[in-house]
Amino acid sequence: MSEKVLDRIRKLLRLAADKGATQEEAESALLMAQRLMVEHGLNESQVEEAPTPEEMKIEEGVAEDIGRTESWRGRLGSVIADNFRCKSFWRQMRTAKPIRSLLVFLGHAGDVAIAKEVYQCATEVALREAGSYCRSRGRTGSRQDPEGRAMWNEFLIGFSVGLREKYRSQVQSNKWTLAIVTPEDVKRRAETLGLRSLNHNVSIGSPEAREAGREAGKAFVPARKISNNPKKTLLLKGE
Repeated sequence: MSEKVLDRIRKLLRLAADKGATQEEAESALLMAQRLMVEHGLNESQVEEAPTPEEMKIEEGVAEDIGRTESWRGRLGSVIADNFRCKSFWRQMRTAKPIRSLLVFLGHAGDVAIAKEVYQCATEVALREAGSYCRSRGRTGSRQDPEGRAMWNEFLIGFSVGLREKYRSQVQSNKWTLAIVTPEDVKRRAETLGLRSLNHNVSIGSPEAREAGREAGKAFVPARKISNNPKKTLLLKGE
């Protein structure tokens, strides 16, 4: 394979991830890079540029600091961790008054930074959409409105389900499977810490709300480009 072709593809992918590029420039660069890869029978491992030593360090990054754990936040963190080469877990600060719960991502430094920002952006969108859904049905979603609160929670759980489906579809259609595999050293660190999955099952109280949340999750696209890694940029865009 010509080094000239590889260099061309890498330049296109860097342009696609450049935060200074317009949306049109980024999408055009991604499309051209993908076409060249298909034409020359290349996969992501062949065009990937080696990460810096700093990016390879394993670290923990706090994505959220809240008063108590909430199942939908754990599920959302799990979806994003799985798709950005990280592990996610709750850490309870029992010595704090009041007790605080931290949602934490574990992974290589570069991956953790991206996962945190995607999570925060997704949380903002999910909460906004859940509030809009509840209001459209005459509910507030507050704790003083039990039925509305159940609707609110189901919508948010559905959002994480839809987002997982979206990422799975993108990975399959773009053949970027290796881009989201959690590194072995991160897995070993997670095992050492005894981390458990946050993606536990929750009973369905409002199928309609969960389905609405699922559709919102499938439609989620961050308002800004987040990743400096071209392959991860592919996972942040619409299909």
